[in-house]
Parts: sequence; C-alpha cells; structure tokens
Amino acid sequence: MQLKHWAHPDFVVTPAIAEIGFVHRHLENGDIYFVANTSNRSQNVQASLRDSAAHAEMWDPFTGKAAGLADPKQIRLELEPYESRIIFFSDGPVSPVAAQVRGENKQTDISHDWTASFEGESHPVEMPTLSSWPDDPQHLYYSGRATYRKTIDIPEGRSIAVDFGEGTPVPLPTMPVEFNMRAYLESPVREAAEVYVNDRLAGYVWHPPFRVDLTPYVKPGKNELRIVVGNTAINELAGTSLPNYRLLYARYGKLFEPQGMHDLQPLPSGILGHVILVESGPTH
Repeated sequence: MQLKHWAHPDFVVTPAIAEIGFVHRHLENGDIYFVANTSNRSQNVQASLRDSAAHAEMWDPFTGKAAGLADPKQIRLELEPYESRIIFFSDGPVSPVAAQVRGENKQTDISHDWTASFEGESHPVEMPTLSSWPDDPQHLYYSGRATYRKTIDIPEGRSIAVDFGEGTPVPLPTMPVEFNMRAYLESPVREAAEVYVNDRLAGYVWHPPFRVDLTPYVKPGKNELRIVVGNTAINELAGTSLPNYRLLYARYGKLFEPQGMHDLQPLPSGILGHVILVESGPTH
C-alpha cells in the first residue's frame, strides 16, 4: 500500500479495461508509449500517463498521421478492435493540435446497384444488392478477385470517406489456445480490398476501422469508384476432391496427416455489409 502511494502508475485508463495494454520506452528526445486495444470490440477510454513533458502528440501507425494533443495529462483514446496508437511526449515542439471539423455529417447508403467483374469471366455481374459470392451458385467455389464499380456524385467543399461498417466479433475460445494469431473479428469485406477513385488508389481495407478517406482523390460531380476485393483459396479448395496420397504412403509410409482439409465449406466472400458514403465538414 505504501509503494502504491508513492509510485504513480505509468499508464491508467478510465474505465479500467484489461485488454488495453501499453509499452513505454525512454528516448533521448522524449518518451514514447505504444498503446493497443487487444480486444475484438471498440474501446473508448480516458488515459492518464505519468510522463511530465510539456507537449505530446499522437501517431496513427497505419496512416502515419500525427497530431498534437491539447492536454497531455488527459488523453481520449477511441480504439477500434485491435487498433493501436503511439503517443510521444517531448519538451520540444510537436505537431499542432488537429483542427476540429465543424459542419453537418451526412451519410448516404451506396450499397445498391453495383457491377462486379470476376477474374476469368467475360461479362460483369449486376448486383442490385451486395451479397456474398457463395450465395450465387455460379461463384460458390470461386477464389480470386472481383472488381466492383459504381459512379458516385460528390458535392463541393466536403470531406468524403467510404465506410464498410463494423466488423462482427467472434466468440472467444473458452480455453486458452497456444500459438494462436487469430483476430476474433470478421470483416465486412472478405478478405481484403483496394479502393480506387478515378483510377487513383485511395487506400486498403483489411483492418478496423473499415473506412477509407477519399477526399484527396475526388472532384465535385461524378466520380468513378472501383473496389477490388480478394478472398482466400478455401472456397476453391472446398469444391475440389482431396489429393490421393495412396502411392506416397505406400512408398514412404504415412508420415503426416492432412489437417483441416476434410469437410471444407466455402467462406463468405466479397463486400458483405452496407457501404456508406460519409460527408463531413462545412456545407455551402
């Protein structure tokens, strides 16, 4: 009890959540904290750190963006499942505090009336409503890439993002699993995607938040949105017979047992949920 009274905790979040962890390193020009949400659900907490430096900034490891923090003593952390932040404390100059975006936030559902072109097929598929590839008997066992296309109308003077929705948490195992690297979250895009606007790459979709900023690539008026989605080889394997190892076993004996290859089922693939166009910033 006496030690707790004199030694201030290095990192505290409110409310207390065990799944939010951190690593602290001291550098010549400051201190750096790596903070991670190790759970499969979004977390919104207030963080208090022991560092006494005058300034602090937060880095997004995926986008590389940095922004100064108005109050280094009390930091609001909004972390998506498995998302992380880097917080850098220094007595020297840091990045300026990010300006607050003001204005109306408008959301438009653009989930309907897409065309999808599957690799190796000559004719595109009309998709009045987005659905999983295996829902169509023609693509039940398809593994590869498909290109979704749609024309969107963009107003002038607005920040634009395309949002694919939240992931679906998967129940955690009841018993500890050794050497398990799985993320217990199913993506609304299976399994990953590249997002293009007017033939310019805007970003990738494979981790939360499942959102891509389109602002630097759009123009007022009509814009061509192209999303290239790829799935895994499981679907194709589910539609083929297992190899016959009889001759191999006869010559060398049974040295291995094929794992996880029996009763394979096609996995959900493609864009599965609602696609929302998010407009923010000042209106005109």
